Amino acid sequence: MTYVETCLALALSDSADSILGNLDRIRYRNGIVDFEHRNHFVSIDWLPNNSWLLHPLEESADSVIERNIDRAGFFEKQGRVFRENSGLPAVQSVKSKIITPLRIGEMPPQKLDSTIIMFAGKLDWLVVSHMGLLFEEDGEVLLYHASSVSRKIVRLPLGEYFAINFSLKGAIVAEISA
Repeated sequence: MTYVETCLALALSDSADSILGNLDRIRYRNGIVDFEHRNHFVSIDWLPNNSWLLHPLEESADSVIERNIDRAGFFEKQGRVFRENSGLPAVQSVKSKIITPLRIGEMPPQKLDSTIIMFAGKLDWLVVSHMGLLFEEDGEVLLYHASSVSRKIVRLPLGEYFAINFSLKGAIVAEISA
């Protein structure tokens, strides 16, 4: 998430002075920099709070993933207190439209060029577990992502990523509108 947020903030910025403000707007609800306002969960925080910037390709979705996200439990595990009056639900049910790996493979590479991909389905308590950037290069869709295994930014064919991570149910793909 940090890699994608940083890339987006840099792309939106017209000067070095505007980078941090853009990053805060992407990373935090209403740009308020604190733990409670952090867009911790992609499906219920990050995407809705960045609707000004990102538009999921829901018309291409061919499946739905359902999860119950325990925000209060997450806060507790982080050593934080979840405030009942925060305006956020302690537990939130979510249904997210996703594109299965097979369907993504059938999409024209140009449709996926310069989009954000959010991988779904590996964990039963979370919708999105990883994200990256997609670019079409010479007719092939390449994924750029921050690899925890390689400990660096990695570029590889998207199909290869799905083959390695075969337990993924699919992804949310979003166009950047700014």
